[in-house]
Amino acid sequence: MNPERGSNAVVADGGTTFLTERDPEESTTEAISRSIAAVKGVPETDLDPLYSKIELEALETMVRHADERGCSVQVEFTVDEYTVLVRGDGEIRIRPDDAGGYR
Repeated sequence: MNPERGSNAVVADGGTTFLTERDPEESTTEAISRSIAAVKGVPETDLDPLYSKIELEALETMVRHADERGCSVQVEFTVDEYTVLVRGDGEIRIRPDDAGGYR
């Protein structure tokens, strides 16, 4: 995983997947937007709103609930040409759609 935990770094995993972790001070939504923008090499303001892709309140609630109870949860969805995997422990994985899913 990211050796600079909490540094907001988005790093390649040696393949086509990019990994990051949600900073404790940011929401899951903010971390996803930051990560996608970093992978695409564009400012976050250039991205389409995430709410057009996924129900953000439901995602935030699920991740927060899992974190508070020490449960495991993962949510996978597509944003533009990327598959995004969000885990309850704060890990976010982003890979190009043509690289296949995370199954």
